[in-house]
Amino acid sequence: MTESQWQDTFLYIHLNPIKHGFAKDWKWSSWNAYQTIEKESLLNREHYLNFFDDLDHLNEMIELKKEGIINKDLE
Repeated sequence: MTESQWQDTFLYIHLNPIKHGFAKDWKWSSWNAYQTIEKESLLNREHYLNFFDDLDHLNEMIELKKEGIINKDLE
């Protein structure tokens, strides 16, 4: 699996509940652990963040994907 494929898979996993309307936010999702990086977590966040330039890059990518999902649903 290429780095790009891995990034897409990671983003897909975290956006899937939003896409299908199961959640309006990530309160109960592991995604929240990435948004509160300063808090302790059982997730090995550093390992997964290594696949992105930094947390800002990850946030940019997730927002772009989320916008694409929302826009596609409106078509």
